[in-house]
Amino acid sequence: MRRLSADTVYDLSERDILVLNQEVDQRKKRVGTTWLLWAFLGPIGAHYLYLGHWMTGFIRLFVLPIALVVAISTGSFASGFGTSGTSGATSGAALGLVIFWGIFTLWHIWWLVDIFLISGMLRDNEKQVQEEILQELRAMKGRAQPAYSQPMQGQMPYTQPVQGQPPYSQPPPGAYYSPPMQGMGTMPPQLHRCPNCGNSIAYGTNPCPYCRVLNRW
Repeated sequence: MRRLSADTVYDLSERDILVLNQEVDQRKKRVGTTWLLWAFLGPIGAHYLYLGHWMTGFIRLFVLPIALVVAISTGSFASGFGTSGTSGATSGAALGLVIFWGIFTLWHIWWLVDIFLISGMLRDNEKQVQEEILQELRAMKGRAQPAYSQPMQGQMPYTQPVQGQPPYSQPPPGAYYSPPMQGMGTMPPQLHRCPNCGNSIAYGTNPCPYCRVLNRW
């Protein structure tokens, strides 16, 4: 599992991060399956198809048939320039065989080079899955908060705390809050200190507005 930076999950709760990790574990491609496909079906590009590299996978799948067609065509063309029928056919077949085995060798060298590429492809797949799930989570959070689009009657726009006051959890962009009722304090309840930098913040705030570190409450 790739370690998520605070900048990546700055707007997600601990529950969202837990869901993100679970979904990534379920959706990402398996390391063992990838290596098995490389070992047994790697020459035809099965591991590329499994990891979603469709173009490269199909190229690998059709390399040998194309090489065979090229070799036969080249051999037939070369046999027409021979001094006699037998010698021309022999030289054409030899040339076609050389071309075929040259492509066949390069094809297997490419297969062996994949040993050094598979780890990077797996990391890219996991990163892509993480980005897709992050977009889904943020889209769901945006759809779940339509009431914040316009202020309700009697509400005031949210403002940043005055300098020197302890900051608290930031609402979504464009959020509004009702003014405190008579007799209630203006500061949010349950103020605590950040375990990392020691500044006063609201309980459950993530990340810390001062040090941008995700805390466990």
